[in-house]
Amino acid sequence: MKKIISFLSLLLFFTVALKAQTTVSIANTNVSANSVVQLPVTSGAALSVYSLTMHISYDPSVLEYQAINSNPFTGNFILNVDSANGLISIAWFSTTKVDITNKLFDLQFLYKGGTSAVSFTGTNEITDENSTAYNITFVNGSVSALPLAVSLSSVMGAIGDTVSVDLKGNSLKDIGSMTFKISYSSTAAEFIGVTNDVVGFTVGTPTGQINLAMFSTAGATFSDGTVLAKLKFIVKGGSTDLVFDQTSNITDVPGVTLTTNFTNGKVSKTSATFSLATVATAINGTNVNVPLNAISITNLASFTIHIAYDATVVDFVSVDNVISGTASANASNGVVNIAWFSTTAVNITNGKFADVVFKYHGGAQSTDLTLTADQFTDLNGANISINLISGKIDVVTDVENINSKIPDNYELAQNYPNPFNPSTTINFALKVTSQVSINIYNNLGQKVASLVNGSFSAGFKTIQFNASKLASGIYFYRIIATGVDGSKFIQAKKMILMK
Repeated sequence: MKKIISFLSLLLFFTVALKAQTTVSIANTNVSANSVVQLPVTSGAALSVYSLTMHISYDPSVLEYQAINSNPFTGNFILNVDSANGLISIAWFSTTKVDITNKLFDLQFLYKGGTSAVSFTGTNEITDENSTAYNITFVNGSVSALPLAVSLSSVMGAIGDTVSVDLKGNSLKDIGSMTFKISYSSTAAEFIGVTNDVVGFTVGTPTGQINLAMFSTAGATFSDGTVLAKLKFIVKGGSTDLVFDQTSNITDVPGVTLTTNFTNGKVSKTSATFSLATVATAINGTNVNVPLNAISITNLASFTIHIAYDATVVDFVSVDNVISGTASANASNGVVNIAWFSTTAVNITNGKFADVVFKYHGGAQSTDLTLTADQFTDLNGANISINLISGKIDVVTDVENINSKIPDNYELAQNYPNPFNPSTTINFALKVTSQVSINIYNNLGQKVASLVNGSFSAGFKTIQFNASKLASGIYFYRIIATGVDGSKFIQAKKMILMK
């Protein structure tokens, strides 16, 4: 029996010891001078704490103690701070446990510069409900300056936008020289110059490269996070990395090369896009709905856009089916001016924002719809970069009567020639006066042209379709005719465009 009791006691001892083994650590961190730092004190395992004693030392010339934050130990909490000698003493006990899953608390300091160890010193322990000290390894931490670093920011803009890339530095003290060679793709962005230059760089601009250089005999010092200069680009399309060449370097006043972390940047075309569709019409006096589509739009609150068109071909009618918000529009001298705003931010992944309605009144066979903008803004009035894609109204030949006969039934004939390039003839028959639409669809079911949309008298009809703007492939044309007698006819046929 004694052996059994001894064995159980030994087993209990090892179980408690195993449960109690953990670490308590002070974090290591790098920060900017004259900034506030939160230094977490964490446990490597969950603890049920009934008392703790800690003594933590630091260098008061580097750190100035401010507070203990996120502290779960309330009540009998005793804190003594010797600021002159850099010592924090903590004692706490309770009859009610505090469960710690990870973090005990944060030490808040003002970092003044330099390097300071933040170390456990003297007696440190944490006990459980039996007043038994956990088997803890106490791991020290530190606070030091950010490493010597130079970085380029990454920016996005619409095609044609001017964007600024920040060149920033950290831990730049007593610098004798800086030499940066930055490569980029001149097909994606055009470098146009340096602004906000606090260094006094000399600038060289061979094709696809920016060379920046400075020299100081006295030694130059810059605050952490200083924007040394702004590099200006015009977005041309796609994206380009801004890459520091391996020969880029920083030296001190004696000329010794300093170890530096270089972080590359990027200039990209934003995916946010407003685009006007290309549509077709065939009937004099017919309204043409031109969708204004949006892709990857986020936090949009207002814009002013302009659409230039040929007033000898179409007249502006209205802006309809706006997704949300309030739109106003007017037209003068062949330009539609549309102002829109919303009191809540609008987000569109991929869809129609509105229809811009025109009326075709004959004349030329097409008109470009050239889209420009004054600005796009969010709820805070900040500008949003959005790409603009113009549209077009293509005009096909008007519907004509084939003869004076009246058919007994509706009919949609096979187009001819078929295959065709680029024009083909489509005949159809109406047994009574009908409201008729004939639309063209690709093999994904997307409408790519609207040939007919209007009222026609009974008879045999013909229309020419010009597909010069479409790619080779299989297309479908569908008629929907609703007669004045209530009759309805729907039919679709396949045609092949072969260029």
